[in-house]
Amino acid sequence: ESLQRALPASSYEQRRKIIVESTGGQTQVTWKEFKALMQCKSRKSAGDAPDGYLRTTGFCTVGFPCARALQGKVFFEVFFSQVDRGAAADVRVGLVEPAFARADHVEGEGLGDDAVSWAMTGEQLALRDGDVVGVAADVDEGLIWFAKNGEWGEFVPMYEGISLKDGLYPAISLAGSVFSVNLGATPFRGPPQEEFRPICPEARLGAAELLRGDGDDFCMALVGQSAREAPAKQEDPRDRLLRELREENQKLKEKLIQSGVVDEGAFKRTFSSGSSGDKLSKVTEEEGDEEEPASG
Repeated sequence: ESLQRALPASSYEQRRKIIVESTGGQTQVTWKEFKALMQCKSRKSAGDAPDGYLRTTGFCTVGFPCARALQGKVFFEVFFSQVDRGAAADVRVGLVEPAFARADHVEGEGLGDDAVSWAMTGEQLALRDGDVVGVAADVDEGLIWFAKNGEWGEFVPMYEGISLKDGLYPAISLAGSVFSVNLGATPFRGPPQEEFRPICPEARLGAAELLRGDGDDFCMALVGQSAREAPAKQEDPRDRLLRELREENQKLKEKLIQSGVVDEGAFKRTFSSGSSGDKLSKVTEEEGDEEEPASG
């Protein structure tokens, strides 16, 4: 209600639509989710974040609790469209236990800073724009692997012997970067050779949650839309008007000819050049002077 009073009607409805789409049609969201969503002024976040991506400004941790894996071998990828060079070393990609979001922490702590999260850093990965980081895990055996651009080497786990009785889910800690997370909705770019399944193919991009950090540091670039869905192309207002005029002119033509007010040849000459709107006014005025059109 406060938002509705503070914003123009069009802006309010636009943001309300974003919330509804991001939650699968539900209108009830947590305050944390609401605050994060309100950073988005349109379907794109501030800056140059492309459609289908998430964006951060200050350092924060974003995760996908909906993609929690409780057993088996799972895999996901993170594609970095833009990496802030000044903060590239601080990027962390990995997995967390559910306790991560609830754990006490100091401001600025992210993945790998406690006993319930495991990550590989941007410094270790030497991240650049366009890089893809793959993360694989064997939940039953407590093993986690990492790869950059599909290069898995000898496939030696970076973490092993981890107790994952509560399962784990994907998370990313970073600042000032634009990225996308593929949980299985689209084909992977560099999956491991072993038999790993997508961690959560049905997960939506809008399901991302702010786990740590300030909501002001996290923007949804395109919430409520899976990675494989293309954004709907918006019709130019002028093109739409011309199309509607053409459709109306065709209906008018049929009515005028059927009522005997004008023959088809005269109608074609009238609409042979100039603006459809101007000609539409002229034909109704001219023909109206000669004969009263039939009602209806």
